[in-house]
Amino acid sequence: MKKLIFSLALVLVSLFFAPDAMAARARNTNTGKNSINTAQVSDTKTATVHNFNLGLVANIDLVGVNTGGNKANNNTAGTAIIKTGDGQVTIKTNDKVNDTYVDVLQKDSKGKNSAVNSCTGDSSVNTAQVLTTRTVSVDNVSLGGVINASLVGVNTGNNSASGNTGCCPEENGCNNCGCGSCNGLLGGATPDNSGGAKIVTGDGSVNINHSSTVNTTEVWIEQ
Repeated sequence: MKKLIFSLALVLVSLFFAPDAMAARARNTNTGKNSINTAQVSDTKTATVHNFNLGLVANIDLVGVNTGGNKANNNTAGTAIIKTGDGQVTIKTNDKVNDTYVDVLQKDSKGKNSAVNSCTGDSSVNTAQVLTTRTVSVDNVSLGGVINASLVGVNTGNNSASGNTGCCPEENGCNNCGCGSCNGLLGGATPDNSGGAKIVTGDGSVNINHSSTVNTTEVWIEQ
């Protein structure tokens, strides 16, 4: 079996994490009467992942099984017996193309963000807020293909038994010892004056099992 594998994987970001940032603080203190006070913190993190995979696998099976082509010819004494075993070929392939794993880790800022108004003046309007935004964008393109091609040849025939003058084996259903009077052939030989000859060929079998997994993507986002 021949296997041709062509795979190109370009992973721009497979593990991305936003760098740590110091905690942000906003504070208004000792404000005047009738003042409008706003303390606001905005914490924004954005992660962008671009991934491109291109994979191609070709399985080419060239298999030949041959238990035939046996000859028992021109024997002049005794019994000629040819027995061949089974010809078996088993091919199993399991192809995995374009497995992609993306892990995006967005860490919190060191410490805690805070917005505080304190010691505000009389009749003042005070607003304190912390705005947190996390954005993750994953762009994954996977192009994959598997080609399976099998060329199989099985031969158990083309056997010959001729010109034999020995006794025919009794298990062939012929127990006489006359010259050229018994045909003891199995496995595709052409009956003729086989005499005391027997050819038994085994089975020829080919089992091919191809399995493929193409374009598997896992994305993990930890915030």
